[in-house]
Amino acid sequence: MEIEGGIIEPQAGNMEAEEKVTKAEGRITEAKAGNMEGEEGVIEAEGGIMEAEAGNMEAEEGITETKEGVTEAEVGNMEIEEGVTETEGGIMELEAENMEDEEEVTEVDGGVMEVDLEEATEAEEGFWNLILKRLWTVKEGLRKLKKLLEKWSVWLDIIMSITYEAL
Repeated sequence: MEIEGGIIEPQAGNMEAEEKVTKAEGRITEAKAGNMEGEEGVIEAEGGIMEAEAGNMEAEEGITETKEGVTEAEVGNMEIEEGVTETEGGIMELEAENMEDEEEVTEVDGGVMEVDLEEATEAEEGFWNLILKRLWTVKEGLRKLKKLLEKWSVWLDIIMSITYEAL
């Protein structure tokens, strides 16, 4: 019995040793599981970092596109300003030409008015000359009539005196 008991004790010791090994293996397995979870966490973190980097790249692309849009808008504004400047320049040229035209018209109007005044003055002078000629003619006619009447008055006086004496 003693042999069996002696055998049982080492077997029990072996079983305890095996339990310790199993526990140790369990801990190793747990540690491996923890490491795997750690690695998964690291992978997830790396994935998040990559997503964040991708987001940053998209944001930078968006900023670049915005800057390009702003640049295009600024270039467009500059073109509009140049167009406005050109338009204003054209308007100023037209206004200057209009002013020159108006000056020429004024000069022409001035010349026309001078001609009109000269013609009107000549016409007025001619009109008054005609009236004076007519008045002169009337005056001459009246003078002749007066002379004629004076001659007739003498004859009428003679006829009246003869007639009076005859009565």
